[in-house]
Amino acid sequence: MKAVILAAGKGVRMMPLTVYRPKPMIPIVNIPILKHIVDGLIKAGVTEIMMVTGYQAQIIEGFFGTGEDLGVGIHYRRQRRPEGTGKATLLAEDFVEDEPFVLAFGDIMTPQQNFSGVVAAHAANTDANYVCTARVEDPSRGAAVYVDDDRIVRIVEKPAPGSSTSDLNNAGIFIFSPEVFRMLHTTKRSERNEYELTDAIAMMIEAGHLVKPYLLEGYWSNVGQPTELMELNRIILDEIAQNLASYGHSPEQVVLVGAGTEISPQAEIRGPVIIGGKCRIGSSLIEEYSCLGDGVSVEDGAHLNWVELMHKSRVGRGSRISSALLGSNVTVREDVDIRGSETQVAVVADYEVIQETIHIH
Repeated sequence: MKAVILAAGKGVRMMPLTVYRPKPMIPIVNIPILKHIVDGLIKAGVTEIMMVTGYQAQIIEGFFGTGEDLGVGIHYRRQRRPEGTGKATLLAEDFVEDEPFVLAFGDIMTPQQNFSGVVAAHAANTDANYVCTARVEDPSRGAAVYVDDDRIVRIVEKPAPGSSTSDLNNAGIFIFSPEVFRMLHTTKRSERNEYELTDAIAMMIEAGHLVKPYLLEGYWSNVGQPTELMELNRIILDEIAQNLASYGHSPEQVVLVGAGTEISPQAEIRGPVIIGGKCRIGSSLIEEYSCLGDGVSVEDGAHLNWVELMHKSRVGRGSRISSALLGSNVTVREDVDIRGSETQVAVVADYEVIQETIHIH
């Protein structure tokens, strides 16, 4: 089966982290969002992928290349103007040809087994199209999905807050027949001045095509805010710790370390924590749910708690960082205090040099 991933967006709500990278390349547990999706598709049996790229396309294309190293063929098509998910999907029409295909938004996070689950559901009912759904308090930021007798009867893009009577949200993973392209060719610009994929789905439903829901298991997020990203680090590290519990490891003992990393014998690390390759960790304290990318340096006396440091960032001697998300190549000077909160993490952009205290309440 082929798959199409829409990865052309800029990720405005994740600024300033998306100044130097497209949103799908923001790392979660040190792996880009887009790599999590690709891995899930491969495990589901997908053999060829087309990525629709746009903003900073060269970063995505340079990272994945032809896909040979992953055992999958990866192709690219650039969306020159951001005209919505409908137009972006149309770019893959000649790639898909006349077979059903998986479509995924390039900025969603869910357990990888959900890709295998929806592919298996489609294999058992090849006449159906599938829209994956997730339960949310209010689908106003996405699309409300209405279901009757195990088929989708209505889908509403970005309903007014509090107006939806459904708690099912379009989760950004689909299986379509090529019929979706015929519908996309006839869609008009929405009130947001975009060509919406949901309009084509609504047309398929109206034309009598079977469109079924597939409820995702476990977590789901479109990673809309930095706090959501940090919470995903927590969720996934907890899952890793739970999987290792059967081998007799307590969560505090789960410390994943990449190749070439040097850790001082005087360092105290309380898992679950992930540390990338070629890092240098001095006699510091690193507490649970921290994620340190490749090439990170943490000097003596530093204290990290629920922190993500992207690659090649440096924390100076005696600095304290908690509930914070630091981009790549950030330098935190000595004895600096950076403190966010559970509801609003502190965010530091790539290449910043921090010399003074930052407190987010």
